[in-house]
Amino acid sequence: MTTQIRHLETTATWIFRTLLAGLLLLAAIAIAEPGNAALPSIQKVFDQHSAIMLLIDPASGEIIDANPAASRFYGYSQPQLQTMKIQQINTLTKEEVAAERARASEQHRNFFIFRHRLANGEVRTVEVSSVPFVFDDKSLLFSIVNDVSELRETQATLWHYQSQLEEMVDRQTEALREGDERLITLLLAGSLALLFAVLFLLRMLIKRKQAEAALALEQKRLEEIIRGTNVGTWEWRVESGDIALNERWANVVGYELHELKPLTIQTRLDLIHPDDRIKSDMLIGQLFRHELHHYECEVRLKHREGHWVWVMERGNVVEWSDSGKPLRMSGTHQDISRRKAADAQVQYQAKYDALTGLPNRLLFLERCEAAISATSRTNDHVALLFIDLNKFKPINDTLGHEAGDQVLQEIAARLGKVVREGDTVARFGGDEFVILLTGLHSPEPIDRIAHQIIEHVAEPCPLSDGGTVSVSASVGVALYPDDGPSIDALLRNADFAMYAAKRGDQGFVVYASEVSEYACQLQ
Repeated sequence: MTTQIRHLETTATWIFRTLLAGLLLLAAIAIAEPGNAALPSIQKVFDQHSAIMLLIDPASGEIIDANPAASRFYGYSQPQLQTMKIQQINTLTKEEVAAERARASEQHRNFFIFRHRLANGEVRTVEVSSVPFVFDDKSLLFSIVNDVSELRETQATLWHYQSQLEEMVDRQTEALREGDERLITLLLAGSLALLFAVLFLLRMLIKRKQAEAALALEQKRLEEIIRGTNVGTWEWRVESGDIALNERWANVVGYELHELKPLTIQTRLDLIHPDDRIKSDMLIGQLFRHELHHYECEVRLKHREGHWVWVMERGNVVEWSDSGKPLRMSGTHQDISRRKAADAQVQYQAKYDALTGLPNRLLFLERCEAAISATSRTNDHVALLFIDLNKFKPINDTLGHEAGDQVLQEIAARLGKVVREGDTVARFGGDEFVILLTGLHSPEPIDRIAHQIIEHVAEPCPLSDGGTVSVSASVGVALYPDDGPSIDALLRNADFAMYAAKRGDQGFVVYASEVSEYACQLQ
């Protein structure tokens, strides 16, 4: 039955389109030949035929003429239609029209299916058959429009009934094969499920392999970075006290990692300098109390060979409990001994004389301030000795600066031997030296040390060429607080006393009222 319906529909459609195409051809021939005697008859057909006919300019889309059937269908008068363009009726866009033309060409049909809007706003489905021709040297399209909206609805209804019929037949057929198909379906479903399971497991295996490879690569990169930056790593589980260290951490303090096991926080505490532990514990406590964002501290750790290694420790808490307690802390451990040594060298060069190794003026003044501050609490005295070398300039002038430098180095070594532990000998500049004596309860050590200075300086100084030279010393002494309330006053008065000793050809002079007149002369 379905096949017969489809055959009848196809046959009717073919007959209609054949007649329509013939009519279009005759009309086009008649219109294209104005002198043709059949023109009035064709015009009569155009005007009186119930088929919807339009004469269209293909270039602009303007409707040149429309028959009364077109006027009745579209709901516009003929004069109105002759003032309109086909684009005002066709609801398809230019792109959709072009796509429909392409489909017609592919399907080898000589008509197009469009959607035309009537004057009342209703949209109808139409089949348009067009024939191009030339009239008065102008290309036009003669189009016959066929409303197929009802046909489409009828087709849809027929297809609906056909579908129901086919569905009924299918149900009967399926009922006969239900058992076999159910079994086949179950087997197929089981096979598919097994296949999906295998594929899923395979995918998970591939992902795992990829993740393991990525993790191994990342771990290798991290190890290369750590090895390249010479950094040790550590992790501390705060509650248990267990720590995890890498090999580099142990190497910094001269050990192999296995030699430090069992690894606990006590391993670190046994190595850290007591003074640095106080500072480190304070900073870690502040971190645990959320007072710091991270931990950073320079500490000294005891090397296996007995010396101290400077280490920069950096870290942070990486895991907290719900109550805000630290659970796990991790960080790095870097040897900074070279930098600390360089810093110490810079500090040394800033405060020590490069030639003699003695403290320079800056460090001497710092120690003077500290000594005066301490004396104000103990009521002891402080003595400042100002020393100038006599007969030193001729050595530089005659033997050269190298010989002069050797003399200064020798005198500096001798001065260091005559003072007590805790006293300071400094080079003040040129051939001038100063000595700071602290914790004095009586002037007796001053006299003894001053005489020793004069005796030791007067001994001949050996030179690298095998010869010797001799110099002498003039020493001026000033006491705090008797001879001056400040460092500047002590230096000035000790300098006055030294010049008094030099002028009087005395070994040393203690600043007192008897040298004040001479001091005024110097000023």
